[in-house]
Parts: sequence; structure tokens; C-alpha cells
Amino acid sequence: MENSKGDIGIISKCIYQKNTVFYYCCFFNPLLREEVSCYYKFMNQEKFAERSEIPEQFPSQEEIKSVFETLLQGQEYTELRVQSDETGVSLYEIEVALEDGEKIEYNYQRATYDFRDPSLPPGARFSASIHTINYSAEGMPYGGQCVANYLDGTWEYVS
Repeated sequence: MENSKGDIGIISKCIYQKNTVFYYCCFFNPLLREEVSCYYKFMNQEKFAERSEIPEQFPSQEEIKSVFETLLQGQEYTELRVQSDETGVSLYEIEVALEDGEKIEYNYQRATYDFRDPSLPPGARFSASIHTINYSAEGMPYGGQCVANYLDGTWEYVS
């Protein structure tokens, strides 16, 4: 997830004590290589379970591949990694090599937190997203962005 400044955020969820879900979100600025803000969220475990009762239908590997192809508009790519579980594809990574030796990695990842939680920032209320990571010719990451989000069977293209 990203905040309004483009910093990359990672949300972690863990169950703390018996009936409380604990969220920890930390934003990291990849250019400055530093943590820029963090927040915590507590939620009653029963409320978390109620929100999670309606299962999300995640896209198939073929649907994700089709989104990659739409984003790439005919560019050649290399499939790096696909991971699945009983719910479907959880991670799908591809890479595009550019003429100057730079590369762009496209990363599909399913949310690992309660994406329906109304207290989350709007940029985090998606069940899956595709992000890019730009790499220099030397292999150093130097930027990236969210390019597509998925929720309730619909893809939203961001850029």
C-alpha cells in the first residue's frame, strides 16, 4: 500500500491476546531508505470475524496474466515466480527488461490483512494489488508505484 507521498506501506496483522487483532503499519520511503511513519490499530476479534465472513473471490492466474499483458501493452516479459494456496494465487511476479539494462518488476500480491476494515486508509482497502519496482542496470531498486488494485471482482487501474 502507499500513502499520499508515495511511500510504501506494509501492514502486518497478528492476534494479540485472546480477542484482539493488532495491526501495525509502517511506511518506508525507498528513495530515502528510512521509516517515515507508523501506526497501530486494535480491533475486537469478534468484529474482525464478522467482517471476514463474506469471502473475496480472488482472480485466477490467467486473469492476473491478462492484467499484466494489458499493463505491458505488448512488451515481452519473463515470469519470475507464482505462489498459490487453497484460496488461489497469492503472489505472481514478472520482469520486463528495458533496452538500457534497467528492469521493471511487476508484483501481484493478495492482501494479508482485513481489507474491508473501514478504519484503514482508502489506499489499503483492496484485496489484491499489482505494484512495480524499478531496478537500475546495476540491479539497485530506485522507485515503483501501484498500478492496479482488485476488489470484489473488479480491477482498478491506477496509472
